[in-house]
Amino acid sequence: MHRTPRHARPRIQRLNPRYAPYLGPAIMAVAMSFAMSLVGTIATQGLAPGVMSAWLGNFGRGVAVAVPLAIVLDPGVQRIVGRLTGAPLGLPTAVTQARPRATGEEKGR
Repeated sequence: MHRTPRHARPRIQRLNPRYAPYLGPAIMAVAMSFAMSLVGTIATQGLAPGVMSAWLGNFGRGVAVAVPLAIVLDPGVQRIVGRLTGAPLGLPTAVTQARPRATGEEKGR
């Protein structure tokens, strides 16, 4: 018998898959801007009063530069990674290593 959970999770609205090539670099750029702006702000100002507001300002400016730059640079970076690793374009290296190609010798086993 199928029971419906009492507190079913609401469905999450998903983005259109056509945005996938832009989403990865954008998420990475936001994460890097978050960390680097925090480190840079603390390195220049220390843990003085007002460091959080200064950091948030630096973070916002960093995201405004980093996200478009990451989206523009991503295709070239993917090509460079592909040349350096031999991995097909668009596939993370871990995925291609997790599924090695079978040679004729391995197929017979």
